[in-house]
Amino acid sequence: MSSAADMRTVLVIGSGAREHALAVTLAASPHVSRVVVCPGHALFEPCPGPWLAPDGTPIVNAALADDLGDSPEGYAEVARRVGAVLSVVGPEAPLAAGIVDHFEGAKLAIFGPSRAASEIETSKTFAKALLNRAGVATPRASVITSLREAARALSYFPPRVVIKASGLAGGKGAFICDNHTEALGRIWRLIEGEELGDAGASVIIEDFVVGEEASVMAICDRTQCVVLPAVRDFKRAGDDDTGSNTGGMGALCPVPGYDQAALDKLKSTIFLPTLHALAEAGRPFSGVLYAGILRSGDTTYVLEFNARFGDPETQVLMPLMKSDLFELLESVVKKNLAAYLAANPVAFHSGASVGVVLAAPGYPEAPVHGRPLSRELLVPPAPLRAFATNIELPAVEPDEDADEDEPRPPLTEVPPTFVNGGGRTVTIVATAPDVRQARSLVYDYLERHAPVDYFYRRDIAARPDAYARAGVNIDLAQHVVEGLRAEIEGTYSEAVLSKLGDYAGLFDLNVAAQLRDPVLVASTDGLGTKSLVAAAAGRTGSLGADLVHHCINDILVSGARPLFFLDQVAVNAIRPGQVRPILAGIAEACKVHGIALIGGETAEMPGVFRTGAVDVSGTIVGVVERDARIDGTRIAEGDVVLGLPSSGLHTNGFSLVRSMFSAAELAGTVPGTDTPWLDALLTPHRSYLTDFDALIAAGVQPSGLVHITGGGFTDNPGRVLPAALALELDAWALSPLFAALKKRGRLSQLELRRIFNLGIGMLVVVPAAALEAACAAVPALTRLGQVVTRAEGGEAVIWHGEHA
Repeated sequence: MSSAADMRTVLVIGSGAREHALAVTLAASPHVSRVVVCPGHALFEPCPGPWLAPDGTPIVNAALADDLGDSPEGYAEVARRVGAVLSVVGPEAPLAAGIVDHFEGAKLAIFGPSRAASEIETSKTFAKALLNRAGVATPRASVITSLREAARALSYFPPRVVIKASGLAGGKGAFICDNHTEALGRIWRLIEGEELGDAGASVIIEDFVVGEEASVMAICDRTQCVVLPAVRDFKRAGDDDTGSNTGGMGALCPVPGYDQAALDKLKSTIFLPTLHALAEAGRPFSGVLYAGILRSGDTTYVLEFNARFGDPETQVLMPLMKSDLFELLESVVKKNLAAYLAANPVAFHSGASVGVVLAAPGYPEAPVHGRPLSRELLVPPAPLRAFATNIELPAVEPDEDADEDEPRPPLTEVPPTFVNGGGRTVTIVATAPDVRQARSLVYDYLERHAPVDYFYRRDIAARPDAYARAGVNIDLAQHVVEGLRAEIEGTYSEAVLSKLGDYAGLFDLNVAAQLRDPVLVASTDGLGTKSLVAAAAGRTGSLGADLVHHCINDILVSGARPLFFLDQVAVNAIRPGQVRPILAGIAEACKVHGIALIGGETAEMPGVFRTGAVDVSGTIVGVVERDARIDGTRIAEGDVVLGLPSSGLHTNGFSLVRSMFSAAELAGTVPGTDTPWLDALLTPHRSYLTDFDALIAAGVQPSGLVHITGGGFTDNPGRVLPAALALELDAWALSPLFAALKKRGRLSQLELRRIFNLGIGMLVVVPAAALEAACAAVPALTRLGQVVTRAEGGEAVIWHGEHA
C-alpha cells in the first residue's frame, strides 16, 4: 500500500492502556515515522528513550488546545498541527461526540465509525432492535423508562435477570439481579437515582443466560470485515468474579474453542448480518465492531456491541499481531479492505497472551490518586509489556526563585517513580507458548514489583470455579480434544455408533458377523517412564504411536485383529504443546491400522503428578475366530523360533535408563553412531500387525507369539509356552544402542535379558515345515533358535553364548 520511503505520523486519540498498546503496535509499522498520542500520559515523551516502541520509533504526547478542549474540533486541530496522515480513535466518548464525522468533513483521515453508526454502542436499545432485525441471536429483552413499566415487564421474566443501562457507562452498566425485588431496586437507582446519569435514563431488562463469554473484534469496512482472535476479559473487581463491575481487570487471548472455523462462523452469523443491517439503516459502519458474545449450548448470543477497540482486550491482542496494523487500518479509511485482505491476509503470532490490570486502592468506587509506581514495574523486560493509563509525573517541589509560568525542565532520563491519576493504572502483559506460561510470567512479575497498596485479581486466565482453584482447566482440555476432531473422527467406520464427547464409545459387533465363533480380546497398558523422558525432553509426539503399537502387539499374540481403542492422557496441568501431539499420534496410529478411536480421557490431576509429568495409557479391543486364536497350545518340540526386530527400547527399561543419564548427557550421541541418545531412546515402539498379516496371507499360522515387553526374555516367553517346553536361543550381537547401555549400566547378562528387548520386539514360533514360507513372507525375520523339552524345574529360555 505504502512505499517504505513514505514515512508518516499517526495520531492516536486517548490516554489509556488501550491507546498505549495501539501506539506501540502502530509504531512497529515500517511506514510510520512517529506516533502522537493525545492527550497521552507520562510514559510517552517527554520521557526519554526508545524503550516505548520497537525500533526506536518515537511515541510522543500532544496537548489539546485550551480554547477547544476535549472536542472533535480540538482533536482535529491536533491532527493538523502534527501532520497526521491517519488518526485512530481509542475511547467511545469521542465517537459518540461525532469526531469521525467532523474529521471527514475537514478532509482528515480517521479510523472509526460515524456518530450514527456508533449508536450500536451508545444505545443498547438501538442495538437490540438492530440485532433482532438482522436475525442475530441475542437474549430476550424489554426496554423500559419507568418503574411502572419495569414492574409490568419483569412479570414476563424469570427471577434472575440482567439489568443494563442503555447508554454509555464505561463498562459498568450491567447488573445481574437474583430476583425481581433486587432488579426493581437497581432500576430505581438507574432511572430515579440517576446513578449513571443519562446512561441510565433508559434501561434494558434481559434474560440471564448461562454460558462462557468472550469478546470478538472485527475490523470493518461497511459490508466487509476481518474477524480478529477472540479474547476473554474479566470485568469484576474481585477474584471468582465477585465485587463491583469495572472497566476490566484482565484478559487472555486466544480463547479456547475459538479456532479459525469458529471465527469464520461468527463472521457469517453475527458480523456480516449486523453490517448489512447497519448499511440498510443508512448507517454504514467502518471501524472496529466489538461483539460481547456468550456461548450457551449450541447457540452463540450477542450480549452487546461496542464501536471501538476493547480495553483490556486490545492490550493482550496487539502483542500477538504479526500483520502491519497501520496498513490494515489505512485500507479501511481508503475503503479497500477487501482488496487489501486478498493480498495480505491478517496474521497473528502463535502462542498466548495474558494481561492483568493493577488498580489503585479504592477502585472502582473511590480510587486514591497520587500513589507511587516504580519505573521497574512500568518498564518490564521482554516478553513482558506494560500498557499504562492515568500515569503522571510526580509533583515537583516548588522553587521559590523560579517563575511560576516557567515550564517544567525537560527530562534527561526516565524518572524512578511515577504516580497514578486514576483507578486502573497499568496492564502487565506476557506472551508465551500457552496461557499457563503467560499467566505465570505476569503473576511472578506482579508479585515482585506491584506496590503493596495497589491490588489486582489473582485468577485472571483461570476458570473462576472450584476446579480452577484446584488447578484443573476443563476448557483447555476440551479445546485440545476439539482441535483434533477431524483426526479422531477420521478413524471412524460405520461400526462406530457414538460420537466424540459421549460418555462411552459404542461399537457395532456385527462387523464380526463373518466370523463363525468370534472371541473378543482386550488389553490395557501404559508407557510408564518413557512418557516422563519424552515430556522432560519436550518430545511427546511419538508417544501416541508407542501406546497404540504396544497395545496392538499385546492382543496380536492371541491372533486378534484390533477393532477399537480408548486412551487416557493424565497430566499435572494441560499444556497443549505437550498433550496435543500425543492425542494426534494416537489418532494417526489408529487410522493407519484401521482401528476406531472411540473414546478417551484427558485428565488434569494437580497434586497427583508433578509439574511437566505425563502418563499415557490405553485399552484396545480386538477379535479372533475361536479356533484360530494363538494361545501357545500348538507349540511343539522342534518348532523354530524367529525374531522380528525392534526399533529400539520400545517402551521398557526407561526407569533404568533415566537413572543412567543427566539431561546434559542425553544431548550426546550413542557411541559408535551419529544418532543422538534422545532420538534412539524415543524412537516409537513398532507394530507387528503388518508382519502378522503377511504371514497369514502366506498360509503360515504361528504356533506362538511372544511380545517382548516388561520382563524381557526372562518373563515373557513363559506366558505362552506349555510347561513342558522351553526356547533354546543363541545369543546375538548387540546393536550399538544396547551395547552402550550394557556398558554404561555395567549390566550382567541376566539384567540385560530381563530389562531390555535387545533388538527383538516379537518372537514368532512356527513349525519347522513353515520356516521357508515365513521368511519369504517377512524377510525381516531372523532365526534365533528352536523349541526343546524343558528340564524339570528349568527356565523357559535356555541361552547359548552371551550378548556382546
